Amino acid sequence: MMKDDEFTRRLRSYYEANYNLAEDHTIGNMSYDLYAAFSMSNSRYVLVRRAELWRSECKEHVFFIRREHISPELISAFREQLVSHIEPDLVREGNACPPKDHMYTYVTVIFIEECGFSEEAKKALRHLKFHKNYRLAIRGFCQLRTVGFDLSAKKVYGNPAARDLVKEYKKIFK
Repeated sequence: MMKDDEFTRRLRSYYEANYNLAEDHTIGNMSYDLYAAFSMSNSRYVLVRRAELWRSECKEHVFFIRREHISPELISAFREQLVSHIEPDLVREGNACPPKDHMYTYVTVIFIEECGFSEEAKKALRHLKFHKNYRLAIRGFCQLRTVGFDLSAKKVYGNPAARDLVKEYKKIFK
């Protein structure tokens, strides 16, 4: 369970309006302090809904891991968890590829470090990548975004896919 402090309240309020939240969520052999799921469907039709022109499904799964120390081993363990459980079960739903109208799924992992990231952990976090196209991107894609909050230094780190998130999350420390 995540500590109840000002930072946690701000981070939780960022997500609770549009995401379904679950505390102490377990997937495979890994437990997460908080899990947030988002799903959105868009469509365009002519005159009646049966005359649908197109539909798109967009999803995001956010995993929160808060520890006193985040190690490079924990970061690589999440990557293994992503490949073995998260992507096959949550994105593809056990099938060869996602459903027909799938556009994209973002898998976001947020590492919250209480005592300061080591240089090795920062490097592992910034270099953690995953991107998978389904049927030449006709069935969309899945992309991993990693973010690290350093609570002692009040800094935010991320991989290149999370660049926009890092800019937004910096506001939480202000």
